[in-house]
Amino acid sequence: MEAPSKNETSLGCIFCLTGKERALAGAIEKRHQEIQAHAVSQIKRFTKGGVTTLQEQVIIPSYVVVTLPA
Repeated sequence: MEAPSKNETSLGCIFCLTGKERALAGAIEKRHQEIQAHAVSQIKRFTKGGVTTLQEQVIIPSYVVVTLPA
């Protein structure tokens, strides 16, 4: 088995409280600059009373995806 190169990364997933995904991702990135953390979200369109709004919504609740250097 070869040693990983400097450009290789590992993916991971962290379980957290629902609704705290963005806060956890931000805290991880602030404390560890080498780690990228994301709450998986999507822009969704909502129409109510004839008014359409766009809202970003977490689509995988309770999980934060992290990218780590290998």
